[in-house]
Amino acid sequence: MRIEDAIALISKGVNTQGAPQTWADFGSGRGLFTYTLYSILPRGSALHAVDIEQSDYHYPTGVTFHLADFSRDQLTLPPLDGIVMANSLHYIQDQSACIRRIKNYLCDTGKIILIEYDTNRPNQWVPFPITFLRAQELFRASGFSYVTKIGERKSIFRGDKIYAALIS
Repeated sequence: MRIEDAIALISKGVNTQGAPQTWADFGSGRGLFTYTLYSILPRGSALHAVDIEQSDYHYPTGVTFHLADFSRDQLTLPPLDGIVMANSLHYIQDQSACIRRIKNYLCDTGKIILIEYDTNRPNQWVPFPITFLRAQELFRASGFSYVTKIGERKSIFRGDKIYAALIS
C-alpha cells in the first residue's frame, strides 16, 4: 500500500488540526501507518511505534519505537489520544482480552483506528480474521459505543476488501 492510500484510508478518523496529540501504532511493522500518522497529525505530536520485531525503519523525530508485544507486555506510555492497529489484531487469538487491555492506554476521549481484512476466511497471514461486523461486536462488548467504517479499499490479496474503522 502506498502512503497516499493509507492516508485516504484513515484520515477521516484523525484530527489533523489543533493541539499536538499522542498516538501509538500497535503492530507497526515496517512503519507505513506510523509514517502516515506522522504526516497528518498536528506538528509537535508524539507517536509510539510498537512491534515485536526490531524495525530497520528510521523513524523521524517525535516517534519512539518500542520493541514489545502490545497484546501481552505492559507498556510505559502516556495516556493516548489514539491507537492505530493496522493488520495486527488478526494475529491475536483472544481478541476480546486484547481489546480490553489496550483500552486502558487511551485517555477518556481516546479512539482506535482499526484496519483489517473484511473476511472470515483464515489463512497463514490472517489466522484470526475480523470482519467489520465482528469488529463491531468485539469492540461494543468491550465498552466502546461508537464503531463506524471510515474507509475501504480492495486488497491485492484474494480479492478481499480492507476496511478502516473508527472506534470510541
